[in-house]
Amino acid sequence: MKEKIVEIVNRYPGIKVMSLIPKMAEYLKSGGDLLGTIDKMVDSGELVEVNNILPTMSYREKSILFPKGTKIIRHRKKAEE
Repeated sequence: MKEKIVEIVNRYPGIKVMSLIPKMAEYLKSGGDLLGTIDKMVDSGELVEVNNILPTMSYREKSILFPKGTKIIRHRKKAEE
């Protein structure tokens, strides 16, 4: 299952976890633990995961997956002088 996840994330960098699920249908039919596998892969550095919560949807967390080695840059607005 890991190889398939890496293949899909490399093909679609920045893929939402919810968009990954249909692409993994065959693995899920056989009882695979997709979310548990993703968590382990993120913990081991095989994938990069970014989670975000929008202010208008504080009840909902979205996860986006990137290939290993992706650097995430957070831009901050500089304080006005």
